[in-house]
Formats: sequence, C-alpha cells, structure tokens
Amino acid sequence: MAQKLKFIDPNKIREMIAMQGLQENAFAKQHKLNPALFNQYLNGRRQPIARTAKRISKALGKDISEIFTV
Repeated sequence: MAQKLKFIDPNKIREMIAMQGLQENAFAKQHKLNPALFNQYLNGRRQPIARTAKRISKALGKDISEIFTV
C-alpha cells in the first residue's frame, strides 16, 4: 500500500499558489493534477500518494518535508 501524506498547513499552500498568481484549479491543471482531487487534498478529504505529493512540492518550489506530513 502506498504511503499517503497530508498538508501541514493547507492555508499556507493556498497562499503559495496565490503568490504564483494562480487559482487552485489553474495551478492543478498547469501541473497536470486533477483539479477536483487537488481540492480534496487541500480540504483534507483525501491524501495524495507520495509521487503526487512530490510533484506538488516541486511545483511550489519546496522540499516535500516542508509542506507534507505522514
């Protein structure tokens, strides 16, 4: 079973996305993420697998350990 991670602070993620001049859906699409799933990750209803978490971290210019927790 793949390890799943969750955001340490979803509001900080939203701020980082806004700092890029994007809305959440546009950010998700730009980085080849399903917008509906990405929204669920931000709202804590689902957790991304490690590979997806790494892609999100890279898109935000952060290390995975800075924005995700097990």
